Amino acid sequence: MSTSSYQKRSCLILVLLVTAMSLNSPGCAGFKSSMESTSQGIQRTFYKKPIIEVIPWEISTPISKRDLDFAIERFHSGQYQVAEYYLKKSLLVSPDNITALKLLPWTQFYQKKYAEALIAFENARSRSSQDPQPLVGMGWAYISMRSFESALEKFQKAQTLAPNSFQVKKGLGFSHLFLHQGDRAQEIFSEIYLNHEWVRLLNQWQRWQEDFPDNLIEVAPSSAEIPSLFTLDIESPRYPSMLYALGREENNEGLNRGWRLFRKELYERALDEFESLPPELAESLDAKNGQAWSLLKTGEIFQAWTLFKEIQATAPGFIGGIVGIQQVQTRLQEKAAFAKYYFDLKKLRIAEEKFTDLARSYPHWAYPLSMLGWIQLEQGNEPAAAEFLFAAMDLDSNEPAALQGMKQLKKSLLGNLFKGEAALQSQNYKTASYHFWEYIEENHKPSERITSGLAKAYYGLGLSQLEKHQYESALENFKKVLTHPAFQFEGAKGLGLAHYYLNQFDNAAKSLITADSLRPGLKELAPPLNGSILLSWNREAALEFFLQRVKNYPLQASGFSGLGWIYYKNGQPDLGVEYLLKSIALDPEMAFTEDFKSMLDRERFGWQVQNHLGWAHYQRKNYQKSLTMFTGALEKSKRSSEALKGLGYTHYKIGNLSEAKSFLMHCITRNPDTRPVKETVPGIEPDAEIELLTNARTLLAQIYLDEKNYEGALRLYSEESVKNPDWPVVQAGLGWSLLNLNRLDESQEAFQRAVRQQPLNPSSQRGLREAKFLLALKNM
Repeated sequence: MSTSSYQKRSCLILVLLVTAMSLNSPGCAGFKSSMESTSQGIQRTFYKKPIIEVIPWEISTPISKRDLDFAIERFHSGQYQVAEYYLKKSLLVSPDNITALKLLPWTQFYQKKYAEALIAFENARSRSSQDPQPLVGMGWAYISMRSFESALEKFQKAQTLAPNSFQVKKGLGFSHLFLHQGDRAQEIFSEIYLNHEWVRLLNQWQRWQEDFPDNLIEVAPSSAEIPSLFTLDIESPRYPSMLYALGREENNEGLNRGWRLFRKELYERALDEFESLPPELAESLDAKNGQAWSLLKTGEIFQAWTLFKEIQATAPGFIGGIVGIQQVQTRLQEKAAFAKYYFDLKKLRIAEEKFTDLARSYPHWAYPLSMLGWIQLEQGNEPAAAEFLFAAMDLDSNEPAALQGMKQLKKSLLGNLFKGEAALQSQNYKTASYHFWEYIEENHKPSERITSGLAKAYYGLGLSQLEKHQYESALENFKKVLTHPAFQFEGAKGLGLAHYYLNQFDNAAKSLITADSLRPGLKELAPPLNGSILLSWNREAALEFFLQRVKNYPLQASGFSGLGWIYYKNGQPDLGVEYLLKSIALDPEMAFTEDFKSMLDRERFGWQVQNHLGWAHYQRKNYQKSLTMFTGALEKSKRSSEALKGLGYTHYKIGNLSEAKSFLMHCITRNPDTRPVKETVPGIEPDAEIELLTNARTLLAQIYLDEKNYEGALRLYSEESVKNPDWPVVQAGLGWSLLNLNRLDESQEAFQRAVRQQPLNPSSQRGLREAKFLLALKNM
């Protein structure tokens, strides 16, 4: 066997710590949590003897493979934070899986965490040095960070690996544009776009310069409505850059030929090309999108709609599918114009026939049902109108005609139903109950079936009774709701909540599991569902349920809380506390249950736990609760520098500068090197957030700046610059201190360092502009 062949077939020997590497096991969570807690003085480990496992180079364990598949699915759904979590989880077990390595930086890129994405792109490149994609990703990340020379360098390196790549040339073209090298950009764009396309692109670029003079146009879009380099008008509706970042780009001549024909508006020929693709390629996102758009352009609206729905189901974040659905809606409105014409002429019988045909032909379209409801309203048949309008709202709760129809119903016999819903929303439960009961009395005969309107009334009445602690009555009403097939979720949810409040936890669990299966993962259902499981199932079954729950919903607090209580009650208090802290970090309100407060009084690490809770509240901007927690921690441990620091930070946030300064100075005296605090502030891109590392000394320096004590601020920032020169907050603080002391050259240098470290920081960018402006005035 040759050396290369041997290397391909050889296995990678990995030393795996069972409890540390299997994130599905409680041991690993304890291991991670104990590592995080060491600096707080909580000394605990969960080591076991290592087991040697032989794992093929590209094959993960079944659990890791499952995590990777789930991560890919979440990524295509636009849930980038969850995808990042599971990719990292998968890479713990299989650190050389190139699929996970290449996808991880894109999850961070779409979250606008460009610095982290750069590191992950570099890591992927080190494992796959001949693949240009990591270099392309780095190039776009550098453009997002306004480091255009670095972007150009990365795209040029990628070009040596893929000289004819569309994505590489596009990146090169925009790098030159940002560097004001328009002629070179035009030369490159002419290689990848048709003549009229690159002319349109350059015109669009000029408009962007006028419309967004202070902000960089986004690379990846925050939404379908926001312009971006990945969703250029001339690349609609294929959006190849989106496909490239999604890992769904297909380099097939037949597929490319279909899109070339589409771009030339030869839609029939393009459709023939897409429909003749091999079956395995025809199922790709790019091919489906091309076929759907070709069908739409050739008038096959219903077939196009079906394909766009499939695209939306598998890749809901793909802009091509989103815009396609919008185009279908526009075309369908055109189809309905004839029927609407007869409705406007009050020829209701003909209009009813036309809208009935449309509803039958397009069963997922809410508009024909809405108009059938309006026809019934015009004929004075309010109950029938309600059926149509409720059905339309079930398909599309924002459909304008349905919303207007609902408003019209307020003037009819259904007024009590709408008044009841309005009272319910305003938490006037007594009034809500009255209106729902009036509606039921007017419209329900025992021998008749439950209509949609009655199901809504019984559901609203049940919710009102829950709030008034009339749980037995609520149960009976929710049972009636369940008799309507379209209200299975509402009925199961209501029954589950009523049983839960009656302490009938086994029945509650059954109903809430049914509701969860109908609408998986709803945050508001998680606490009663998990609480019912915890209080009715045996611990072994409950443990298995919660382990799966935290895997499926890693950002929901109640699953971790359930695990915490199981371990705590099973005689593993340290591990239990770690899971409870995880749940509280996700939802600080968990800390205020009676069970948890009594546990805090017994737990030997109570003051450290309270510090943790204080920071959890602080990050959620619950500053009064944060003060309560830090004050409690300081009462239990008078020398806790962490509590002093927390009190200083919290008082600063609520505007008590003198108290904040006092606590911070006391903290620094006790411990000059407290742990840094990570905070997030809005960036200069839409929806972007940037992370800042600060500590007690930098915040004290900021207070000096606020008090116009610029010498004091400069002294502290200068000391921190020696210890933490790579913190943008330090360099920006130096810049503002020096600026106010009229040391403009030094100020500009400090702001330039801050901008290099964190290009999206608005404070650094604003400071640099001010320093340059004042220097220009000085030199005039």
